[in-house]
Amino acid sequence: MRIAVVGPKVYFENHYPEGWETNPDILCIDVDEEHYGWLNIVHNFRPDVTLFYRPELYPAEYVSRIPGFRIAFLSEPVPNFWGGQLVETDETRLRLLVYSRLAWDCFHWKVFYDPSKKDTVHKIGFPIDEFHELPINIRWFHPIASGRKRWDVTFVGKSTHHRNRRLDFLRSSPFRFLWIAHGVSGRELATVFKQSKVVLNIHADGEGAMEPRIYLAAACGAIVLTERLSAPPRLFQERIFELNEWSNDSISPYMRDASNLRFDQTSHRSLSVLRFIESRFKRSKTMISPLEVI
Repeated sequence: MRIAVVGPKVYFENHYPEGWETNPDILCIDVDEEHYGWLNIVHNFRPDVTLFYRPELYPAEYVSRIPGFRIAFLSEPVPNFWGGQLVETDETRLRLLVYSRLAWDCFHWKVFYDPSKKDTVHKIGFPIDEFHELPINIRWFHPIASGRKRWDVTFVGKSTHHRNRRLDFLRSSPFRFLWIAHGVSGRELATVFKQSKVVLNIHADGEGAMEPRIYLAAACGAIVLTERLSAPPRLFQERIFELNEWSNDSISPYMRDASNLRFDQTSHRSLSVLRFIESRFKRSKTMISPLEVI
C-alpha cells in the first residue's frame, strides 16, 4: 500500500506515519498554501490512500485530481455547545471562517479530531463520518526508561492573555519550568516531553477543548495537568488530570506520584498513525461512497 500525507510539517510532523523518513511507500508533503506545486508530486506518486491534514486549505480542483482514497482530517477547534447554544470566541470564529472553504465533496472520508464536539459539529452541519483523536507517531512519542527528568513543569504553546495570567504563579515557583512558544516539533518535541515530569495544557482562550499536546505528552510518559476539557479523555485516563486550582501546592503532588503510574500500552498503540490509515483504507474496500476512487 502506498500512503501519502499532506500537511504543513511544522504543525503535523508529529502526526506523520511511523517510518515515513525511510519507507519508500510513504510520501509526506510539507505544503505551502500559497503554492500548489506539491500536487504534481502526490499525483505522480500514485498513492492508494492520502491523508489530508488541514483539508480546508486546499482547492477542490487540486484535491480531486489526487488518485486513491482521500481522507480529510479536520484539526481546528470549533465552538463549545453549552445549554443549547454555541459559545463562540475570536479563536473559534476565525476557525469557522477558514472551514467555510473546505471542499467536502472531494473527500471519501471526513474525520474530526475532537470526539467531544459531536453536538457542535452536528449543529454546524459538518458532514463528518468519524470522530477520532489526532493519531501520532508512536515511534517518536513513547516513554523512556526511568531516570531523572530535566524539567519539572513544561508548557508548549503560544502566549495569550489567558495563558499568561494562568501561568503567572510559576514565575516564583521552585520548579524547573520550561515554556516553548513555538518552533519545536517532531523528535525534538518528543525529547522535551520525555524529559518532563508534568506537562501543562492551558487553553488559548480559556474555553474547553482537547488539544493534541495532551496525548503527545501522555504518550511520552508525562503527567498532563489541564484546564477543564470539553469532555473526559478517552485515552490515558490515569495520566491526564483536570485542575481547578493552579498553584505550586496543587501541582506538587503530581510530581511525587509520576513514577508510580502505570503506562497504558493499549492507549499508546491505538494512537498510531499507520494503524489509523491502514484500518480506514481496509474499511474503504467495503464502503459505499458517492465518489469514485480513481
